[in-house]
Amino acid sequence: APDTSKKDAALEAKSLEVLDAAFILRSDGKWTYAVVSEKTVDPNGKSSLRFEVEADSSKTFIEARWGKYVRVVKTENKIVKEVATA
Repeated sequence: APDTSKKDAALEAKSLEVLDAAFILRSDGKWTYAVVSEKTVDPNGKSSLRFEVEADSSKTFIEARWGKYVRVVKTENKIVKEVATA
């Protein structure tokens, strides 16, 4: 996951929905498994993703930061879903 380009990672992150899994880059420099708990768009059209990392820990990233801090977990089910909707 960390070897994905920032541009590709940002594009892939756009497909994330609530309950989807991803790896997020933490402030300690480590990639951590997390689950999307909220996807929002503000009145100016800017998107953000909130991730649940642990029981009492969440992290929110605005769309401009997805390429650096978010890597989508690729699963067979997600690939099948994307092919079916293409």
